[in-house]
Amino acid sequence: MGLISFVLVMLSQMLALNSLASAKLTGKLDGQMACSLAMKRICSDIRQARVIGNVLNNSDTFGAGPPSSIPPVGGFPTAPWPAIPYKLGPQTLIIQRPVFLSNGFPTKDASGVRECLDTIIYQIVSDPLVAGQYSLQVARFPGTPASPNVNSALPINPPQTILKGIIGPTVGSTPTIFQFIYGPTTTYQTVVAPIVGVSINLEVQTPSTGTAVSREVCPLHCLAYVKNSRFLRLIND
Repeated sequence: MGLISFVLVMLSQMLALNSLASAKLTGKLDGQMACSLAMKRICSDIRQARVIGNVLNNSDTFGAGPPSSIPPVGGFPTAPWPAIPYKLGPQTLIIQRPVFLSNGFPTKDASGVRECLDTIIYQIVSDPLVAGQYSLQVARFPGTPASPNVNSALPINPPQTILKGIIGPTVGSTPTIFQFIYGPTTTYQTVVAPIVGVSINLEVQTPSTGTAVSREVCPLHCLAYVKNSRFLRLIND
């Protein structure tokens, strides 16, 4: 009886350890998959961007007044998003992407001078349900009204959550997700030191509702360059 009891105890411990290892592995895979999908979405928008920031104002802010974009459907996002204007920084990424006609030619805004651009904003906001964790949300403000001949994207407003459970990397108490890579200035540019690439760093704790011993931290890094920039330069420039 004693021997059988000993064997049963050992088997139960092995099963418990196996269950814990399985939960940790599943959580890590889920976290890596969620991070990967979010990264792919951000990097795709960066590569299609005409500029990082607000080319209409030649600045690093958006929503500070005209010229900016057409008024967004439903107004600007409310809390927990900060009030406008949105400013490029470790928690905020502003991407402006060109709008093309169905024949492939770029469109112009109402002035007929500036290129029409959709504005996409990624923002890190605090998760109200889990203390110490943050969510990555995205909003999109079309730069032109939808029409049969314009391939303008649909608005995303209110913002859409694309990743939860973010805990870092942090400087102070807030995650610092975005870092910007600046290119050299040229005589053909209208702004100084344009941003040519974005470095994205994420640390996600998953599952957010699991026990403390089953949670895993999944780090992921990605670097994307603007492929459609108005500031592309010749090698000898």
